[in-house]
Amino acid sequence: MKMHPPGLLFSFLSAWFISTVEGQSQKLKSMHCNVKTMFTLATPCTSCAVATKVVCPKGWIKMTQALGERGCRYTVNLGEDTLSLLGCSHMCKKEIEEKKCCPGFWGTECYECPGGPEKPCSGHGTCLDGITRNGTCTCEGRYGGFACQDCLDENLFGPDCQSVCDCQHGVCNHGISGDGSCTCHGGYTGLKCDQELPLCRGVPCGNNAQCVLMNGMAICDCMPGYRKSGSICQARDPCTSSPCSSLAVCKALSPGKYECTCKDGYHGDGKICQPINPCIINNGGCPENITVCIYKSPGKSSCVCKPGMSGLYPSTGCSSVSECQRYFCDASSKCNISPDGTPSCVCKDGEIGDGRSCYKNLMSEISQINTRGRWYKKLNSANKMFASGCSLALTKYGPFTVFVPSLQTYSARTDFNDTIAQHLCKMHIIPGQHLVEDMVKTKTLWTLSGHQLTFYDQIQSYTKSFRYQDLPGELYTVIQSNIPASNGIIHIINTLRKTTSFRNLGNPQKTIGEILASMEIFSRFETILENCGLPSILDGPGPFTVFVPSNNGVDKLRDGRLIYLFTEGINKLQELVKHHIYTGAAVTVEKLTTMTQIITMANQILTINITEDGRILLDDSGIPLNKRDIVASNGIIHTLDGIFIPPSIIPILPQRCNEVQHKIIAGSCVDCGALNTSVCPPHSTKMAQEIYPSECVYVHDPLGLNVLKKGCARYCNQTILKPGCCKGFFGLDCMPCPGGFSNPCYGRGNCSDGLQGNGNCLCFEGFKGIACHICSNPNKHGENCDEDCGCIHGICDNRPGSKGKCQSRSCKDGYTGEFCDKTSQNCGPTASQYCHRNAVCSLNNTARCICTDGYEGDGFSCLPIDLCRKPERGSCSENAICTSTGPGTATCQCNKGWTGDGKACVAIDNCVLETRGDCHMNADCSFVGPGQSKCMCKSGYAGDGYNCESINPCKLDNGGCHDLAVCEPLGGGDRSCACAPGYMGDGLTCYGDVLKELARNSHFAGFYEWIKKSLFSIPAGVNVTVLVPAEAAIKNLSQAEKDFWLKPYTLPFLVRSHFLQGSFTSEQLKEHKDEELPTLNPRTRWEITNSSGAITIQNAIIVVADIPAINGTIYILNKVLLPPLGDIPPSRPGLQQQLDMVPAFTLFKELLLQYQLIGNIESSEKYTIFVPGNNSIGEYCHSSNITQLDNDTVQYHVVLGEKLSSTDLKNGVHKSTMLGVSYWLMFYKNNNQTFVNNVRLDGKFFETKNGMLIGVSGVLQIQKNRCTANTTVIQKSRCAKCDRGIKCPSGSVLTETPEEGKMPHCLYKFGQSKEVGCYFTCVKVSLVTMDICVRCAQGSQAARVPGTECARMALLAAGSVAVMKASTAQHVRCVKWADTEQVVNQCVPAEMESVMMACMEMGAANVSKVGRASPVKEEVGLICVTTLAT
Repeated sequence: MKMHPPGLLFSFLSAWFISTVEGQSQKLKSMHCNVKTMFTLATPCTSCAVATKVVCPKGWIKMTQALGERGCRYTVNLGEDTLSLLGCSHMCKKEIEEKKCCPGFWGTECYECPGGPEKPCSGHGTCLDGITRNGTCTCEGRYGGFACQDCLDENLFGPDCQSVCDCQHGVCNHGISGDGSCTCHGGYTGLKCDQELPLCRGVPCGNNAQCVLMNGMAICDCMPGYRKSGSICQARDPCTSSPCSSLAVCKALSPGKYECTCKDGYHGDGKICQPINPCIINNGGCPENITVCIYKSPGKSSCVCKPGMSGLYPSTGCSSVSECQRYFCDASSKCNISPDGTPSCVCKDGEIGDGRSCYKNLMSEISQINTRGRWYKKLNSANKMFASGCSLALTKYGPFTVFVPSLQTYSARTDFNDTIAQHLCKMHIIPGQHLVEDMVKTKTLWTLSGHQLTFYDQIQSYTKSFRYQDLPGELYTVIQSNIPASNGIIHIINTLRKTTSFRNLGNPQKTIGEILASMEIFSRFETILENCGLPSILDGPGPFTVFVPSNNGVDKLRDGRLIYLFTEGINKLQELVKHHIYTGAAVTVEKLTTMTQIITMANQILTINITEDGRILLDDSGIPLNKRDIVASNGIIHTLDGIFIPPSIIPILPQRCNEVQHKIIAGSCVDCGALNTSVCPPHSTKMAQEIYPSECVYVHDPLGLNVLKKGCARYCNQTILKPGCCKGFFGLDCMPCPGGFSNPCYGRGNCSDGLQGNGNCLCFEGFKGIACHICSNPNKHGENCDEDCGCIHGICDNRPGSKGKCQSRSCKDGYTGEFCDKTSQNCGPTASQYCHRNAVCSLNNTARCICTDGYEGDGFSCLPIDLCRKPERGSCSENAICTSTGPGTATCQCNKGWTGDGKACVAIDNCVLETRGDCHMNADCSFVGPGQSKCMCKSGYAGDGYNCESINPCKLDNGGCHDLAVCEPLGGGDRSCACAPGYMGDGLTCYGDVLKELARNSHFAGFYEWIKKSLFSIPAGVNVTVLVPAEAAIKNLSQAEKDFWLKPYTLPFLVRSHFLQGSFTSEQLKEHKDEELPTLNPRTRWEITNSSGAITIQNAIIVVADIPAINGTIYILNKVLLPPLGDIPPSRPGLQQQLDMVPAFTLFKELLLQYQLIGNIESSEKYTIFVPGNNSIGEYCHSSNITQLDNDTVQYHVVLGEKLSSTDLKNGVHKSTMLGVSYWLMFYKNNNQTFVNNVRLDGKFFETKNGMLIGVSGVLQIQKNRCTANTTVIQKSRCAKCDRGIKCPSGSVLTETPEEGKMPHCLYKFGQSKEVGCYFTCVKVSLVTMDICVRCAQGSQAARVPGTECARMALLAAGSVAVMKASTAQHVRCVKWADTEQVVNQCVPAEMESVMMACMEMGAANVSKVGRASPVKEEVGLICVTTLAT
């Protein structure tokens, strides 16, 4: 509302009101000061196409012409969507006279205030003046009376009522006009009436009389309020002097006292009376809102119906009188009566207009235009086209400008199929509302189909025409323009665009993924989809809206960004793809024009902007939409003239600031003589040659032998990049900090950046919030939060950059404005009634209507402010949802995947949360986008990232360890390689002693076979150099050489001749050039020569050198080294020859011959015979009452397969005899003598060709140490499907097969449910060997088997390797491992320590408490438990 000072008129009206009541009169002064104010208002905002028809309200004058003023907004409800459209309005003016009282006057009649207008309330109070008030005085604290004309306390006097009366026996002259003098009672005198008159003592006075002093004499006189009548004092009437107002009644109460009461219709204290205006309070008792109270006379009023209302008795109510009957409204509108009785027409919801003319949606208006006037049935074809192809768009969406082609009657039968209609109709639609004159100025516009057209102004013919860019030869003329509709504007043109010029790229039978894969224009994006690692989501059910970037748009990333996205930045590539997909719905182009933004699959905002020329631009970068509405079975495709880059991946190239570190490592292992060929690993460089290169072992394979060789490796300097993020970036993916990497935390805090940072802001003093975007002091604002808020009577918006304004709707009552600094003084009821109900009329030098907080408009029209539709979106972050909560209020909530207060939102990195994106503890969490993450099991673990199980690398190819190494899993896919006991190396390469290395390499098979046949062994602690003849050299031996050297006797000499004493490397052998080195064959020595770098041993050349072994070095020669025949001593005798040579063995020899055992024994490669002498055999036969030893007893003395020497007969050793594995010979030492079983050796050893004869002092009695028994093992399978095939373990058979119709008898788990199934039974029968402990003490042997030996024998008998001791140990037990426990022998408690020592001496593995699985129960005592395999 505006006020024009020239039109402001103050009207001063004064009148004398004369009231005559019961013969008394009082003049009441009345004065009006009416104000004339010029008000302006804007007509409701509407479409500019309607603006020319808009009229001002009745009594108002239009100030603007033509379209009026542009720039206002109006809303149209189209059902699902509410459009906020730019429109036009007109300014109207009206002069309003507002009735007002002059200062000091009150009520509708403007009577003077008590005390008079010059000095209201006697100057001692405040008068409630004004036309709506009742003129009552509110007195200051010490004053009283209706006009504040008296002192409130009768004991006070003076103009300020501060002096106190001090009359002791008299009456004080009190009040404002009083001087405090005292009128004394009879008998008293003095200023304070405190002095008694002596002369009055004893003077009696009559009734109502008192003694006074007159002329020095004491006389009796009437008391105050009485007068003398004769000799008596009669009471005087106090009302005689008219002490009350003429508008009051005086009533005598007692002599000298009276009461004043205002007459009916007046109020006051009786001395001052004012007329009562009943209309001031509660509308005079008249019904509110429908009647007006009219003042008639003091205390009297009447009720009158308001305009537009009528009633026989207004005091009881009024009813509406419809003025709408004389007011012509549109058929679809309704008539409303305003509070002042003015009728008005209001269009239906979803329509626009002034009510007299209402306009529906575009589709309805086109149909209606075709049914009347000059266009009757001339728009039939156009109506069909729009109805078939664009009905939904023209009904529910907008705003659009539609070119409706007019066709003559003969062509009205034009038919359109739906596909043609859909494309053709969009060529006649331009997004936005465009008047024809505006289009001429704009010249170039774009249709909804993406076609460009150009407007021309034909000045001579006054016509407006346009051409399509793709059809420059066709001209289209506007015949009728600017026809309004609720969601756009219609222009009728002369003809239909006949050429559709479109190619239907869609296929409702194919998915979006299939369409993209089939067309070249989508090839770049299809390549991205195939390589981004996302599942084929675009082949899913949808619905999807996909914005496909052009090939050129993708090519713009070929500056290094695309390569990065396809390699290291795969997560960012996935985010980029998701930002081109909307999963909320399949959005057509017409629906897209009604949306300001969408949230893509990447949880990020994609803005939509419609330009003034009708182009549809997407994203903040303004990428134009190209091809539209390509229909698929699961959604819609739109193409772009560019590519979207989601903010969350900017910058695309990671801002990494890696730290360079260096590490010295070894290069490849090579021959030490060719160190310069050692190659450094990747990312490393050669270092200067060192004097002592790194020693190593490598696989040497010059002849396909695949053998290890000792070598050297050079040292290399390896460059290691330690990953790191640049300043302003954080996390594994180096994401930008809140506020952006260039200004982290908006420069008001420190960001937790770096690879290990979480992106949180630590705000500086004075700031707070997730991005330090709020001042911590609620009364500060500004970039540095150091400026005082300008908000006066509201709540300060304390964000930096807010300019110190007040928060929306925070102004206190009576204040308004951005800073809540504008006060509003009520304009009065007359002027205020013209303001909108959500506005106040403010009189502050000028009069104006101001919309209240939360509303916007000119004060005469106030609409609720929808903060979310404002450009600032309620100060919400672009990544937040703004929700309107009422007029001028809104809440901000960060979108899915974002966090914050809604004013500032930061992308959620699931990986830094406590849940780590629900990834498994053994998985890595990777940031993909806001609220999106990917879980990937760490190296060494397998699974989907949400469940990860440790991979045991040792299960596959021994974890990459050497075949002779033990692979130990360390967790996380790591493992350690350690060479097995008896081998050396780093675990990746292992080698054993010489014999093991020879045994495990097939290239040494021929030579190693010689070693085995020769029974050769390397003496303990001796290092050797092995000269292995190549396989080809062995094959090249002549038959004569083979017949001689491979005989059992000569073979050992041949073998030992290939072992040099000591271990020599090739370099060391060169140092012994022209020298002879000894072999393990004492008589044989070989000469070393070195010619042209080739080392020759005797006449053989070294082919492969320096093959490592623990106790030596192995070489491969090209020839067999044949020692001189003179180095071979004579051969040893055979078994029978050796027996013949010892007379004491005659009886035993005869027994061997008798039982034909000599041939069997000598057929074994090795053997040992314990031979009793002739005397021992005779004594045994005599004592046993037999004639000779039986065959079993003789065989019990023979051990096959081993040639035992004295060093082999160690304490505790046992050997199986010729009778079998159940019959052992057991050896132990006592007093430095060796015993076999209980028989002492006599110390005689005789060597034969293949064996050894050892004399014993007695015959060995047969002892069986093991028993065998059949055992049956029954194995029942888990419950499974009855028809499932089952395979029993090796050696067992299935005894029960489910028969057809057989009832199932168990439950098994299948997925989340349980199914009925069957058991399967397998049976295995096997032979089990059981250990039997020897008897330690029996008969006469007890004295010769002490406790320690008893324990040893018990241990040996049981094959024990461990000792177990219980706390309650009392004895040693030998246990028979059978179904029942059988104690064979016990050792006394005193020998417990000896038993333990004995076990430990035998290499027992551990000492622990008894605990063996069934069938033997836990033993109490010291027990040696067998672990021999059965």
